[in-house]
Amino acid sequence: QSKRKAVQKEKFIFFDIGVRIGILGIQNNKSTPDQLGHLFEQWLVLQIIAFNSYNNKKWNLYYYRDDKKTEVDLIIETPKKIIAIEIKWSEKFNSKWKESLEFFSEQQLKKPVELVILYRGQRKLKDGLVDIIPFDQFLNELE
Repeated sequence: QSKRKAVQKEKFIFFDIGVRIGILGIQNNKSTPDQLGHLFEQWLVLQIIAFNSYNNKKWNLYYYRDDKKTEVDLIIETPKKIIAIEIKWSEKFNSKWKESLEFFSEQQLKKPVELVILYRGQRKLKDGLVDIIPFDQFLNELE
């Protein structure tokens, strides 16, 4: 197994989803599933940013990408653990989604890691070490 190296790259999250839509010039178009996925990811990350701020959690929030282009949508570092999250627009789980989380979990990290996929489905599932959770249930259960 080859070593992976995290790379530094900014990921912009606009506080107002309408700004993103305006910049992309898609306000009058029917959004593609890919665009809806990006908007959903942005909206969900904004909910977690707001929760972190309003509740003074002081969690560190990151985006992960390594030199092999493996990406994890959101990393939440709490005082006790790291939660690696993939966000998917789909209502049905696909086991390929967990690949980037599994690669991330192989890194030498200083805290226990929880692997989570948030999706639009209705059922909580488990696939190996990965918890697949309906996004609304995850938001309701944030500590």
